[in-house]
Amino acid sequence: GSNGAEGHLPPRTRRVRSFLRPLLDQKHHHAKAKWLNLDALVLTWNVHAKLPKDPNDINEVLETKDGKQVDMYVIALQEVVDLNPFNVAIRPHHAAIPWENIIEAAIEREQRYAKVCVKQLVGILLLVYVRHSLFPFISEIQTDSLGLGVVRLGNKGAVMFRMKLFGSDIVILNTHLAPHQRNVVKRDKNYFDIVSNVCYIDNDFNVRSIFDADLLIWAGDLNYRLDYPIEDVQKVVSMIEGSMMEGSREFSSLCAHDQLTVSRNTTRAFDELCEGKIDFAPTYKLKPLASQ
Repeated sequence: GSNGAEGHLPPRTRRVRSFLRPLLDQKHHHAKAKWLNLDALVLTWNVHAKLPKDPNDINEVLETKDGKQVDMYVIALQEVVDLNPFNVAIRPHHAAIPWENIIEAAIEREQRYAKVCVKQLVGILLLVYVRHSLFPFISEIQTDSLGLGVVRLGNKGAVMFRMKLFGSDIVILNTHLAPHQRNVVKRDKNYFDIVSNVCYIDNDFNVRSIFDADLLIWAGDLNYRLDYPIEDVQKVVSMIEGSMMEGSREFSSLCAHDQLTVSRNTTRAFDELCEGKIDFAPTYKLKPLASQ
């Protein structure tokens, strides 16, 4: 993990004191790299303990722009169960089954997929499917999880899946970080908790950081918000509705106030990762069955 994590974590939270770092320097490692072309669709969705009213609705979010099916589907869901004290305590796993059925019915249209990961921590559920023809080339599957939130029981946290595909290490994370606009510092700390504790074991029984993977996919409900005063909510909603055109003044202003962007630019969290281009307007909550 990042050296910057040291000042943020009390020792009792660290399951792994130090990771074995890659033996090759970055230039040498790049020269020795094995290139793998992998077409993946990654979906992250906080489902608020609800299933789609019509299972066919999932088809739209699993379709690619060119209509082609991909090599790998990564489905990162949060709040698949209500995060009440009872569910947090007993950690139910039954919620994965209906989602598996819905996803599999949607993706297995023209070709078969192998389910290689079902990993759940309370409301966090990670499903990974790979094209069936790739399945014989997968090895060294591992999972890990880290509970965060209330007394670290897992109402927030992370689940990790690791596999080798054609000899390349792939690590996938689904995370749900601290809520509420005011808790950006907690979210930044959640990041360091995760990168300092979530790990996998290589064939020589060395503990490896998630950053040692050849490919790291980090998805989830990170809960970063727009940093505007709450009394400006109507102004922000108007800006969001006027920001549909990328490059507009409203769009640029909203991006500048994105807490995740600020944390990355100031190296407080997630600066070691690359984020895809933001080409969509922010979302916002409405009260159920209301337009407020």
